[in-house]
Amino acid sequence: MPLIPPALRGPITTLSSTVTVDHVLPSAAVELLVGGAPSALVGVAGSNSVRIHVPAGALPAGAVVTATWSLGGETSPPSTPQVVLGIPDRLDPPVVLSPVHTAADWIAVGGLFPGAEVTIVDGGREVGSGVSDGPTLEVRVSDRIDAGSEVQVTQSAQRPDGSVVESPPGRGLPAEERFSREEQPGAPSIVGPVHECAGAVLVVGAVPGCHVHLHTGGTTHEYAAVAESFWANLPGAAHAPATFTVTNELLRLGLSSAASPAVGVDPAAPLEAPRLHPDTQLCPSLVSVKAEMLAPGAALTFEMRGAGGTSVVGRAGAPDTGRSDTYVLGDLSALVPAAPPYPAVVLTEQLCTLTAESNRAWVHRPTGQQEVPPAFFDAPVECSSWLHVLNAWGSLVTVRSDQGDWPLVASWVLVPASGWVPLNRQLRAGEEVQVTVELGCVPEHLRVSDPVTVQGHGDPDALRIDEGLRPGRNRTVWVRHAVVGARLHVFVNGERRASVWVTGDVPSMSTVAVVVGELTEEDAVTARQTVCGQTVGESPAVHVTRGRMDLEAEPSTLKKGVRTAVTIRARDADLGHTLFGAVRSGGAVVGYLGQAFEVTAPSAAPVRFTVTIEGYADGAIDLPVAAPPPPPPATVTITSHASLGVAIQVIKEISWTLTGPGQSITQSATPNAGSAVVTLPVPPTGGTTVHYALSGKATIEFYQPAIAATLTKQVSVFYVIGPALQGAITVAWSGSSRTAEINISWAPIHDPQTGAVIDEVYVFVLNTMSG
Repeated sequence: MPLIPPALRGPITTLSSTVTVDHVLPSAAVELLVGGAPSALVGVAGSNSVRIHVPAGALPAGAVVTATWSLGGETSPPSTPQVVLGIPDRLDPPVVLSPVHTAADWIAVGGLFPGAEVTIVDGGREVGSGVSDGPTLEVRVSDRIDAGSEVQVTQSAQRPDGSVVESPPGRGLPAEERFSREEQPGAPSIVGPVHECAGAVLVVGAVPGCHVHLHTGGTTHEYAAVAESFWANLPGAAHAPATFTVTNELLRLGLSSAASPAVGVDPAAPLEAPRLHPDTQLCPSLVSVKAEMLAPGAALTFEMRGAGGTSVVGRAGAPDTGRSDTYVLGDLSALVPAAPPYPAVVLTEQLCTLTAESNRAWVHRPTGQQEVPPAFFDAPVECSSWLHVLNAWGSLVTVRSDQGDWPLVASWVLVPASGWVPLNRQLRAGEEVQVTVELGCVPEHLRVSDPVTVQGHGDPDALRIDEGLRPGRNRTVWVRHAVVGARLHVFVNGERRASVWVTGDVPSMSTVAVVVGELTEEDAVTARQTVCGQTVGESPAVHVTRGRMDLEAEPSTLKKGVRTAVTIRARDADLGHTLFGAVRSGGAVVGYLGQAFEVTAPSAAPVRFTVTIEGYADGAIDLPVAAPPPPPPATVTITSHASLGVAIQVIKEISWTLTGPGQSITQSATPNAGSAVVTLPVPPTGGTTVHYALSGKATIEFYQPAIAATLTKQVSVFYVIGPALQGAITVAWSGSSRTAEINISWAPIHDPQTGAVIDEVYVFVLNTMSG
């Protein structure tokens, strides 16, 4: 079965001591190619990733490195390349990624040159050091960190001539006082289920900066916890009946938490179906997908399915300690017909005997692409480590700079129609950068962007937090004027609550959303940002207050006994934004804000609706109840036709009269036509039966051929009536007077919407044509 290309982790430098290759399977033989030629840099995978040792000097600056892997007699195509970076003229100040506190055993540092020596200093004392093997490093803390101090982190690299390049110091946030020697940390936990053959378990509730010990089968495995949750790579595939527990360990203070509840391997737990993005591929010569919701350590099989059958594209491995990754499947154009129906890529994931299948990612011929070159979404900004690239159309791109010491700032990164490109260093003010499509379905003349000058980062002290923070559990704080590329920190009552990277679309979006968890009334929220390694500025404090809501209803009144569709809307009374939640009446949920629901007012008393939303004072609105409108009056409509048996006859005048006890109702018309319509109103009778006599007369003008004259005849009429309240009554006569008596009987009628009783009248013939 074919193998898809592996993935090289970059950047790779002349100081790199290891190179990590992903997307392989256990027992695979992995080899690095230098300039396309085989090398002695090989390794055997023990999991879905492998680290290959690189001797000093084995990778010269500018060398193009790729990787292949072999398994079961198959060898993959080469990976996308990484260009080896030489030691630059300047190094960026490192960025502290994890919270710094007095009990920390580890500090995570980013923005590093792979192979650089990293040193952490607190008040002139070295408290930790290490050598980076990638852009980030977890540095072991070897000495105390004083509360309130700002640790300084530097990185340095030695050139072949013996000279040293050292970065300016990057500063962490003031160290927090955490955990006295008498205080026990809280216990972490493992998120189940743990599948049969799982390669990792998800740990939550870790103390950032501490160790986490995983206990299974009488052995203990140690991990550096630099975040509250992480995937702990297991020493081997999990099998029932194994169980796992974890503890938080603060080794410098000698503190341990209680053990988490044990979680065992569940062989019956199904795998979650993976997802492929995007679900439409427009470049069959370079098909790539982002696979999400993967099981760490799973084996993956990609297939192309279509009308022509199923073809195996290749196998690969899921991340060892993650749930998503991007896979380059390569040129599949031979499997894509010139016209629909088009085939689709489908992923099957496997852990031992467990399998799960993804959605379909359809592979089309290129269509609908704009005839424009790639471009940057916003002007690049100093100190940013990302660029947002447009018009790439699923291509592999590089980003180049005019800086001679570090000209390649992003190497062969896969970008959908548009997307983020991670850089291997921070951008420098004044340099020019441009993006190039290296491989993809983009015409040759549209593969290079215009050069763009990197802008300064502006005022780092201009941070502002949006007003209107409300108390509640899972709250988001919106921060304005953050510097693109900065590390943004939000504090609650002076304690750091959350940190996020400020990505490059902020100038367009204008605000950065930071999830901070629970906020309580009167909390003071502030923000700071780390720019170019320095933590600067502090926003004015915004206090958490309980909000007020304005409610409005449509319609604004109800009718007694009438079922009515009502829509209630709520807005923040101070900020004006729309609110969402349940609407209650009489303690029961009757609907939801912004959505129509039906209600019937049982009496003339106003109906109260209430809304309860976390962080807001309860809202209420009363809808008055009006009496229902009176029923429309009953009517009898009679349609008459002149019918004398002669030609050219016209009804000049006609009248109908209903005569009942103590009243007479007459309606007349002068239609001057061959037919006439007369409607008589019938008053309510209070539920009794009333007999009416119906009589009518008409003047008809007609032409008498025998004497060649126009004559007029006055006639009385009779009628034929059916049992409908309003309907056509056709009247015919032959010249003699006829009368008829009708009975109009009132009976209850129920409104079709509310069921309320109005009135109903029905008509029938009492005496037929007595004349």
